[in-house]
Amino acid sequence: RREISLQRRQGLGATDEDTGIMYDFGSERTVPWADSIGEIRKIVLKDGVASVGANAFRDLTALTDISETFPDSVTVIGENAFRGCPSLAGVLVLDETVTQVGANAFADCPQLTMLVLSDKTGSMNVSANTAVIKYHSEGSGAVITAIAPVQGRKTDIPDTINGRKVVKVEKEYRQYVSENHDHYHSPE
Repeated sequence: RREISLQRRQGLGATDEDTGIMYDFGSERTVPWADSIGEIRKIVLKDGVASVGANAFRDLTALTDISETFPDSVTVIGENAFRGCPSLAGVLVLDETVTQVGANAFADCPQLTMLVLSDKTGSMNVSANTAVIKYHSEGSGAVITAIAPVQGRKTDIPDTINGRKVVKVEKEYRQYVSENHDHYHSPE
């Protein structure tokens, strides 16, 4: 199995059919796809799935694509949900509907260079080389409210976040944004 596709009503026994809430798992060995853990490259959650359970996709060493993983119906990502996915790379942008991200949900994902998420979410642990940008919508645009850069490395500022043009960077971060507003230099 190289792809997992979960729906509210046909979730491989991983989601409650009435609520769409994915079950929390005690470890990666208790998930329904445990026999394929080293082969799964892509995860797709269909609209109606309300959460990603704890440890649901932990230690999927071949996972590279979660671009279709978070429909608007997802509001919670459980602790350790994607922990230990070393092939997960690039930038991950979560919609503002995701308001809760559990502890270590994206820890030990060394190729994940940036996580962009709502400023409604709390703090979290990510890999040392993962920058975090928090935002909220304002009218038809997006406002960057926090930037947690990787020390000693510039952080590229996205032009758009979920189809919304970035129209503002909060005052305490502006002094570190480049003249053409395309990246952020961490303060020394």
